[in-house]
Formats: sequence, structure tokens, C-alpha cells
Amino acid sequence: MAAKRVVFIGIDGAALELITPWMKNGILPNFAKLAATGIMAPLRTVIPPMTATGWVSLSTGKNPGKHGIFDFYRMIDYEKQVISSRDVHAQHVWQIAGRAGKKVIVVNPPVSYPPDEVNGYFIGGMLTPSYESDYTYPKALKQELSSRGYSIGVELDPGLRSNFARSFVMNKNRAHREKLIRVFNDIDERRVGVIEMLAGRIAWDFIYVMFEGTDRLEHYYWNDDDFYVIREHYRKIDELIGRLMKFDDGNTAFIIGSDHGFEGIRYKFFINNFLEYHGLLTPGREAGCKNALLKHGKNAALALAGLGLPVQRILALPSVFKFYRELYRPFIDWGRTKAFMFNETSRGIWINLKNRQKNGTVDKAEYNPIRNFIVEHLNGLTHPSTGERIITAYKREDVFSGVHTHNAPDILLVTQKGYSVEPVLRPASGSLADNSFTETIAPGERNADHAMDGLFMMAGSGIAPKRRPASIHITDIAPTILSLMGIDYPEDMDGKPVQ
Repeated sequence: MAAKRVVFIGIDGAALELITPWMKNGILPNFAKLAATGIMAPLRTVIPPMTATGWVSLSTGKNPGKHGIFDFYRMIDYEKQVISSRDVHAQHVWQIAGRAGKKVIVVNPPVSYPPDEVNGYFIGGMLTPSYESDYTYPKALKQELSSRGYSIGVELDPGLRSNFARSFVMNKNRAHREKLIRVFNDIDERRVGVIEMLAGRIAWDFIYVMFEGTDRLEHYYWNDDDFYVIREHYRKIDELIGRLMKFDDGNTAFIIGSDHGFEGIRYKFFINNFLEYHGLLTPGREAGCKNALLKHGKNAALALAGLGLPVQRILALPSVFKFYRELYRPFIDWGRTKAFMFNETSRGIWINLKNRQKNGTVDKAEYNPIRNFIVEHLNGLTHPSTGERIITAYKREDVFSGVHTHNAPDILLVTQKGYSVEPVLRPASGSLADNSFTETIAPGERNADHAMDGLFMMAGSGIAPKRRPASIHITDIAPTILSLMGIDYPEDMDGKPVQ
């Protein structure tokens, strides 16, 4: 097989549940063309299904125990510290390709600051600290992007990006919603314009681009009245895929992949309330007051939105979000706590281990009994009204392999369909759905969350149509890309090329 050029298109949180009917209805013709002429299948992601771990696993072909990324943050003395590209302990597919002499164009990968030096062009993405920082390679490219009005995202901070989407939820004004859609669409329009510009400058072999707006909108507009917001952004993504497909020279492969899938949720599961109930966590004295502020603030925003006021102008302010983020975290008495979830983006429980955590309370002899107790009780937990299982808990070494596994949370969580995990503490844990520790999603709250199965598509020269191949894992994408380009993939990759 002759070596091919490869265009990889990443779609954050690609939702098969939405994409499949929209292809059939003619809303997404370019998705449909790729599906009809090549391979389409669910793409199984890493446990738990989270953005940072998923994208790095996709681009390295390795599980988090090998590449070392378990969250957007590391925990230092019970405080969050943002990770960087220096925390990735594995080679990305574009680095391997560049060393093999291939010319690459890489645009918007997460966990990419400081930027990689590549054989071509590199434009960083999520976790870039500022537009003043050097987020491109070569450095001079940054000024050119600025002159074109290029944006890494609607905001640089990942939380602010989500909050921008969330801020429009409470106001149902159609004109305001259309502005929201235009903002997300314009960012990706400029992204593809830059790729087209750079592709005209070098004889490229590999293009990587990631679109993240799908994830931001799916979290908050997953209901019958609001699906049009998600749909119109997917329609734009489809149009941009069509433009990228014009790069086909008869020897080009196109791959679409996602870091995870998406599905609607009905209930929030308060994990720290579960731990409190079982005597493993003690709330801090400030928890009740700050949780009350969160609740009253949300209710006030809903009331103002009901009056037709444009509350998104206030909610989208960085200062308002920073105040909200300070409230939206668990307030814990660390010296009297044995286990806790620190932030929901890790989907992990930490044992408060002595000589590891600053105020550790658990001896090594207690570690396994406590962890076994938590895993057993979480896996047996059901909702009292529906009888549904709520969550699946895993010990980290049962999920990951590699020298960095010890840096992962001690227990990893995957919610069942219809549920999401919340780290904040609600008062009176016994009142939470008869000790299932769940609460129904309220208006204005996140109504969809990550799922284990995302999207895989592959089409182009030499790729025969095949609707449902054998199970495809997210770590299979990197070796697939390298094999298509005629490059031997490293033996320590966990994935294998898709046949």
C-alpha cells in the first residue's frame, strides 16, 4: 500500500445519537458521504470518559497510565494546578510523523502549551494561558493569526468556555441563541481558513484539527426545545468537513474521531455526600453557607431570565464565573476526611493518604480496606424509584497500565446512562433521594454529559466501505494514522491499526 496523506478531524464529544438521524435527514451530507464510502463505528474511549485523557490517548495511542494525563489539573495540597504539555510522557502522532520526514499541520489539540516543535506548523489549543504567550510553532505564526482574528476558543479558560455556552441557557430569546451559534461557528470557520492558508505553503502529509464547540453546546442544550442550537453548529462542522475534503488528491485518507460520546442526563449523583454518609468525609464549616449562595444565585438567574432579561451578559463575565467557580467546589474538613472527590473533571476519588496528601488521615494499612469498601458500595448503589444502577467504580490499576498509574485517582468512576457526577456537597445527605444521593436535574443546569462511545469514521483512497467493523478503541487511531502514512508505529502503543 502506497503511503497516504491523512486528514484527521477531531470532534469533541461527537454524539452518535444526534449525528446518525441528522445524516439520514440530509442535515449532515458530508458526514453521510464519509459514512457511505468508508467505515463508521462507535469509538470506545478511556475510563473515565473525559476530555484531557481522551484526546491525549487518541494522539499518543497509549492509555493514561503510560502518557500520564488524568485530568486538566493536578492536585497540590488540595488545590488545583493546571497541567501543561510537559506533563505528557508520550510522543504524539504528529511528532512521530515529523521525525519520519512527514510535513504536518496541527491545529487546536488540547493540552498543547507550550507548543511542540514540529516539521511544519503547530497552533496550540485548550490550556493555552494567554494570547500573549507563544502558542504557535513557528513563533512568528502567532502574529499572522492575530491579524486574521483567530481565536483558540470563545474563552481561553476551559471553564469559561463552558460558562459562555451555559450563560445563554436561561434566556430563551431566539435572537440571543442565534448569536451564540454564530460565535461558535465563526471560531471554527476561521480555524479552517487558517488550515487552508497553511496547506498552500507546504507539501503537507498530515493535518490534525479539533473542533470543540460541540461539547460545550451539548452539555446545556440537550432537550427538545434546544436541540436546534446543537444541530446548527453540527451543520457548520459538516460544511467545514466538506471544505477539508477538497484536499483529497486521490491518495488521501480522512479520519474523524472524538474524545468521548454524549448522552442526556436526568439526575446528578453527589459523590461527596455518599462519602459523607458512610463516615469517610467531613464537610468544612463554610460548606452550608456557600452551597446556599450557589442555590439562591441560580434561582435568581432563572427568575431574571423568565422576565426576559439578558442574564447571559452577566453570567458570561469572567469575574462572575471566577466567583461561581470558587463556590462550585467541595468544602471539606481535610483533617477529618478519609476519601473525597476534588473536582468532577477527573471523575476520580482520592483516598486521603498520609505522607501523600498534605493533611492525610489514612494509614497504608487502611488504604485497601477503605478503597474496597467504596468500590463495593458504589457498584451496588441503585436509584430507589427506578432500580437503575447509578455508577460503576474501578480501582485505578484495573483500568490503567504503565509507570504513571500511581498518579491517577485511587478510584475511577463511570456513570450509567442518565446520570452525572457532582463534587459539591449538598446539606443533609439523607434527604438526597432516600440515600441514592441523587437529585433531579433542574432547569438551567447541565442536561447532558460524557458517554463512553464516541464516533469513528474513516474514508478515502483504498478504504473499502464497512459499516460496523470490530470494536474500535480510541488508542487505535494513532497507529492507524501512522500505518496509513507508511510509518511503523511504536510497539508500546496500546492500540492497533483499524483494518
